Amino acid sequence: MVKLIFRLYCEGKGLIYISERLNKLGFKPRRGSSFSKSTITHILTNPVYIGKIKYTDRATIKKAVDGKIIRIRNENKNVIYVEGLHDAIIDLNTWNLVQNIRKSHLINNNKVDYSLKNPMSSILKCGLCGKTLHRVTYSNRNDVRILCRDCKENVGSNIEIVEAKLIQSLQILLDKYKIELINNNNSDMEELLTLNQQSIDNCLVDLEKLKKQLNKTYDLLEQEIYTKEVFTERSNTLKAQIKEINTNIENLKEEQKKILKSKNNKEILVPKIKNVIDSYFETDNVELKNKLLKSVLEKVTYTKINPKSKDDFKLTLYPKIY
Repeated sequence: MVKLIFRLYCEGKGLIYISERLNKLGFKPRRGSSFSKSTITHILTNPVYIGKIKYTDRATIKKAVDGKIIRIRNENKNVIYVEGLHDAIIDLNTWNLVQNIRKSHLINNNKVDYSLKNPMSSILKCGLCGKTLHRVTYSNRNDVRILCRDCKENVGSNIEIVEAKLIQSLQILLDKYKIELINNNNSDMEELLTLNQQSIDNCLVDLEKLKKQLNKTYDLLEQEIYTKEVFTERSNTLKAQIKEINTNIENLKEEQKKILKSKNNKEILVPKIKNVIDSYFETDNVELKNKLLKSVLEKVTYTKINPKSKDDFKLTLYPKIY
């Protein structure tokens, strides 16, 4: 496995590619359930694989912090490498080549532009696990993709294809809202409001029954039909049920407010969505694109399982209607 890691790195493969390759092959690191960039880096920089060990690598020092003695493993810049008793797995030429490649990458990293690269950042979520999707660059095949690092069955896609389909989906949503406003069609919202009000009415009926039952327990106590123990147990049960129903009523009323606000917000959302569609491809500023999307969308879920084509995936939009 170690030889495979060094060989792939010498061939120009990146840390993400190598970690994914090992995970697919079923290899497991000594610690953790899967390989990552950090575990690959640790292997590539560990001199144990060329038959050496570190001496006085990280000295432990004591410090007083808030009146307590703590131990800190301080990085020792004067590391000494000594020959180990074990055989080398990697030859010295391969080791030096890897370290030179790493050094060149570290130099180049100082020039990396850390500005936002993904216009759908923090909006696009995995349709299977709900986690945020990541932008990944595959330099060996000149491809930038969006993918979930946890759900391997949710296949990634080229970022430009996803971006284009997202704007198309916004156009479909805009057309739907326009038709509903023209026809004054809020049937979905009206149905939600009706169901909500029915639930509130049912809760009020149940609440009235429980209050009557609670009052009756006092009468039964006065008539000495209930003992104090029975009265206490029965009244506490009824009080708890009354409290629960009152909480349900409050929650239903809050939900009712949200539905009413959603019903009214479609009129506000239509011009906003139109502005996003009209402006999106007029700019190359990724941060501005991200702000445009966030102005009308809470999130977008992405699902692509057993695709038949590059654009065979599903996007579900969650507009800011509340």
